[in-house]
Amino acid sequence: MTAVCVLFAIGVLGVSSDARRILGGRAEGAPAPETTPAVSAPVFAYGFAGTGESALRRPVGVSVIAGTVYVADSLAGHVAVFREGGAFEGVIGDDRLEVPLYLAGDEDARELLVTDRSLRALLVFGFDGSFVETVTPVGRFAEESAAVEAWAPIAVARADDGSIYVTDVADEHRVWHMSRGGEVLGVVPSVEAAEETTPSVAFDFPNAVVASEGRVWVADSNNRRLVELGSAGEVVRSVPLGRLVRGLARLEIGEPGSRPHFALIDAFSHEVVLVSDIGSEVGRVGGPGSGGGMLQFPNDVAVTETALFVADTGNARIQVYEWPDARGLAALVWEGGPSWLGLLSGPLLLAPLALVWFVRPVRVVVSREALEELRASVDPAWEWRRVRLVLTPTVARNAPRRPGPRAEVSEFSHPDVVEIARDYELGDANSETLSLALRHHVLLTGDPMLATVAGARGVELLDVAGFVEEFALPPKKHGSDQMERRARRSGSGSRGTRR
Repeated sequence: MTAVCVLFAIGVLGVSSDARRILGGRAEGAPAPETTPAVSAPVFAYGFAGTGESALRRPVGVSVIAGTVYVADSLAGHVAVFREGGAFEGVIGDDRLEVPLYLAGDEDARELLVTDRSLRALLVFGFDGSFVETVTPVGRFAEESAAVEAWAPIAVARADDGSIYVTDVADEHRVWHMSRGGEVLGVVPSVEAAEETTPSVAFDFPNAVVASEGRVWVADSNNRRLVELGSAGEVVRSVPLGRLVRGLARLEIGEPGSRPHFALIDAFSHEVVLVSDIGSEVGRVGGPGSGGGMLQFPNDVAVTETALFVADTGNARIQVYEWPDARGLAALVWEGGPSWLGLLSGPLLLAPLALVWFVRPVRVVVSREALEELRASVDPAWEWRRVRLVLTPTVARNAPRRPGPRAEVSEFSHPDVVEIARDYELGDANSETLSLALRHHVLLTGDPMLATVAGARGVELLDVAGFVEEFALPPKKHGSDQMERRARRSGSGSRGTRR
């Protein structure tokens, strides 16, 4: 505790010293230059695909809103709804959608906008699954354009002001700017070509669109470029990418004035690539394959503050990549900016987070036979250190209701289980358990085959005796003689009295 306080105090002194110097310099009129943050690529964390009737079939679009993951499943004909950890919650649009493609959420209105390739329509649903309406372009632009009568909406994005941008691949490919009610506010290329006063652009399958801070970026897929549009629909810049881009999402990183950065889907290289708005690559994840972290013809990406959610279309699943602890950001250094003292002192402000280590529970995945042995051997009077048993749904259904540490049920990745069962012939139950153990890195088991495979995959192994010795605490209100007699009667020897 004392060491944590000392480190935190040093951090405060170092950073406050730099802050006074920098703010003093800025007060004298020194401008804040545009900066480009360094970005650390995220790392694979887990995947999910649903199970049984909830299993994904062809996930094309993905959007994450307030901890809920919405997946447009074009083959199943609905939007599947999951929690961020992969727990299935239900479906939306099962009776109205045919081939849903891309999604955009309106958290304020609690509504989800969905494009449907077969219906050639933009539909709106409530977060509760209720159908709201079909948005149809109206107004002067729509009346003067015959193209809108046969429009084929693909990608959709909601702007900060509540308006929406929709890409259209019918006839001449366009980007429509509309109010939430469907009134067309503008279109690129303009339907009034003869009156154009600003540079325009010819799109070839604009498969993704992002709208943020009054700016719009379009992934012009077949032209393999990123096009930035201004508020009036003018072309700000066209950036060659040399990639067939499907999904596109803005990364919320950096300080005001930093260059925008994006996560984009390269369907042919089976990767998620992180780039700046001028095309500079700063990282990538994925690669072709079906194992954990690998992708097969991905199609869309959604970004949160802590993770990337990728629609891994070819593998029929969602893959999740989490940022390292630095959350993808690095210190911004400019002339007259932070000193080395400030940079080195900054991380010390996080010293109080070290206290979390002492209060967070250790999660240990447990197999069926180990759980039965543990429940049969523990004394109801025992107390436990901060530990949680993690069970698959299969193990939980058959779990004995006896004393022991607290337990929680966790979903597993169905594609990972299929791969494990195929490679190691462990059976369904043990394959599910190993899938969770690879995520939590600790496994309690007495099954020799499961222990061998888990150990080879780098998982820390515990048996029941070792687990009890590590985490069991003797009763506080009983003497040592009473505890010894109770242990002998239960046949557990001295396991419960070591600590």
